[in-house]
Amino acid sequence: MIKKTFPAFLLLGVSVLACQIGSSSTPQTAGVETIVAGTLQAYTESAPKGTVASFENVSFVIPEGLASGVNAETIPEVSGDQNGPWGIAPEYVQFDLKDYSSLGAFNIKEINIYPAAEYAAVNSSAAQNLSQLQSILASPAAEISIENYPNIPFFNAGAMILAQTKIITFNGGTGVRAITQFGQAVGPVTNNGTFYHFQGLTSDGRFYIIAVLPIGATYLAYDENASPSQPADAIPFSYNGSIDPNAYQDYFNAVAKQLNATDPDGFQPSLAILDELMQSLTVRQP
Repeated sequence: MIKKTFPAFLLLGVSVLACQIGSSSTPQTAGVETIVAGTLQAYTESAPKGTVASFENVSFVIPEGLASGVNAETIPEVSGDQNGPWGIAPEYVQFDLKDYSSLGAFNIKEINIYPAAEYAAVNSSAAQNLSQLQSILASPAAEISIENYPNIPFFNAGAMILAQTKIITFNGGTGVRAITQFGQAVGPVTNNGTFYHFQGLTSDGRFYIIAVLPIGATYLAYDENASPSQPADAIPFSYNGSIDPNAYQDYFNAVAKQLNATDPDGFQPSLAILDELMQSLTVRQP
């Protein structure tokens, strides 16, 4: 079993941890081929130049400069006997991006494709988050907030901030993306913790897509220790002795406002590039 964690926030000696559950299967390098976008009609309606990643019934285009390729594998079913309840999942397909280029240092860079009904049936968190996703997609003009944005079923943690939300259409489906950071306790928003969070659903409702990809901004500190030193234009975080997230809401709101005011190309990688990646996604009927 491969157990992945995202960086800890340290407050008063408490390590903040969230887990993703993988498997002991050996990853395969997906078949990839560098191509020109105009030849990709079979994969995508409007593809950027880049590299096609294709495995099982899933394909997408990796925009030039984002990553060198992918490791792709079929993750076997995970039961509650093997891991905590957040890790339970049916068999699914996972893509891990290789040599991913980002100012963000979050340690997960994956696109996961689940059979939606099966995932919801075995994992109550997946069922709840899938329902939230369906509500957003059913009313795309409605406000998207941290309260109604779906969490990540395999993270034992919740969102601290939410910014740059947008509905994204891909080949045969629709989803929503945001910039976020998760944690189990309060802490600063950093390049070590922020990521691009996409959730989507194929039009027939059969496949549920969750992507977690690092993203960063020059005005965010690298990590909770501000090492290297805090950027001059960073919004300061000051621990006030409380572990109640509500006590830091003004700070989280200010960071979200700063993220929302940033041009898509002001992030690294660009939000537009990550959107292109997700828009090129195709999930074919097996």
